[in-house]
Amino acid sequence: MERRWVYLLSSLLVIIFVSCGDSLGEKQIVADFESLSGPYFGLQLPGDEAQIFMPGLITTAWDENCIAFLNGGRVCIWSVNKGEGLETYHSYERDGAWTEPAHAPFEDPIDHPSFTAGPDDRTLYFHSGRATHPGDERLDDNIWAIEWDGDGWSEPTPLPPPVSTELGEAYPTLAASGNVYYFCWSREDCRMDDIYRCVKTDDGYLESRRLPYPVNSDYIEYDPWAAPDESYLVFSSNRPGGYGSVDLYAAFLSDDGSWTPPVNLGKAVNTSRTELCPVGTPDGRYLFFVSNRDSSLYKGERSAPVKPDMDTYWVSTAAIDGLKDEVISKKSAAEEIAHAYVESGIEEACGTLAKLHSSERDSHYFLPFELMSLCGEMIAAGEVEDSDRFYRALLDTFDGDIRFKRGYPAVCAMNGRVREGAELMKQLAAEDAGYNLEEELSILGYMLTKYPEKQDDALDLLEVTIEEFPESFLAHYSMARLLRDKGDIESAIEHARRALELEPGSGDTVQLLESLEAQQ
Repeated sequence: MERRWVYLLSSLLVIIFVSCGDSLGEKQIVADFESLSGPYFGLQLPGDEAQIFMPGLITTAWDENCIAFLNGGRVCIWSVNKGEGLETYHSYERDGAWTEPAHAPFEDPIDHPSFTAGPDDRTLYFHSGRATHPGDERLDDNIWAIEWDGDGWSEPTPLPPPVSTELGEAYPTLAASGNVYYFCWSREDCRMDDIYRCVKTDDGYLESRRLPYPVNSDYIEYDPWAAPDESYLVFSSNRPGGYGSVDLYAAFLSDDGSWTPPVNLGKAVNTSRTELCPVGTPDGRYLFFVSNRDSSLYKGERSAPVKPDMDTYWVSTAAIDGLKDEVISKKSAAEEIAHAYVESGIEEACGTLAKLHSSERDSHYFLPFELMSLCGEMIAAGEVEDSDRFYRALLDTFDGDIRFKRGYPAVCAMNGRVREGAELMKQLAAEDAGYNLEEELSILGYMLTKYPEKQDDALDLLEVTIEEFPESFLAHYSMARLLRDKGDIESAIEHARRALELEPGSGDTVQLLESLEAQQ
């Protein structure tokens, strides 16, 4: 894999390289927080390609979950999983030096501490299952706010209804307008994990609304971050057409209030692995996220497992800003091909694809997921043969484009051809060393469990996954959820217990197992 992701710390850092003295034969990065000064710990600011953030200090061999900055980049909050659940830390600059990391006072062991920085540069927004008032026994996630006063934190306070409800809200982000974005999985109009917006008015908040297609789709959309001016929304999705299992996308808000088709942030940000938890700085200039790509860097935690883990990266948002005019002013190829198909059929649709591609067009004109979605529309109309023919035309037209190759197995599985999709995924793994078969199979199986009409397909794919990878946490967790929904509580408990053995710090698995055992 390319090594360009390895980030070299600024000369402002005090760095000591010490031999580990063990079988790793690597180097350990050591530094003292109190020797650092300036916004963002005094680091050199990133450019248009993602860079690993503070290896050995914040980015370690453990799994990082989320990071945010307040107060002009002089207050940092981050969370990490050291095997016993997520822990949340904070550090801030005081008298020209950064303090040693300490547990954040709002840390709660039952939480899933994902948070974003508010546009006012002093408020942190997070979701939590903690009680909203004495006697409240609800365990659903609500949206909370906590404020930095220059020397400490206020008491956390929940945002009022209809922002917080009994249905559960996760990963909140606020624009300067006060509009709230988050994702949810438990509402009637929710297909998978979908993104919602709650609009603020002079009289309070309106009822939240699910963002329409093309932002939300039949796949997973979660972890939204809204630019302070609300001009665009960055989020994670496993929709086909990306570079890996989960990628970061940006959708832009048009003048008429509609959203453009989401654009993949490209190879400068995304990889064949997973990219999650985008959090921008309050001024909108930099974007942080986590990824489990192989950084090929030992990060100084000798007691931590040496494996691909979720690491923290950051990148300038200048490239995202530059996409807006390009994306918002152009009709996509998918729209023209869809029109040709409706008017004249599959022959004309394939011909239009070839004609458009022969012209000089930029890559953002051919949005992979939008083109793949046409196949889904054909199948929904009962034209399965048309769907297969059009996808073969896509593979021929974009020969060698890994995004289309990766997307086809998911399309097969969504259309009931699970075994065919699994075999194609195995072929991809044999051809591409960067293709993580365990992760791809597990995530696709999890996705299928979300559709009641696809339970048998999900069971089939998860059985294949567990047969191939018996220690796949996500496969066992997904199987437990699926068997619960099918009424097989005893088997569901077995898989939930196995999932918890594989990931002892998973709060979701603990809650799932407790609810299953209560049903025995």
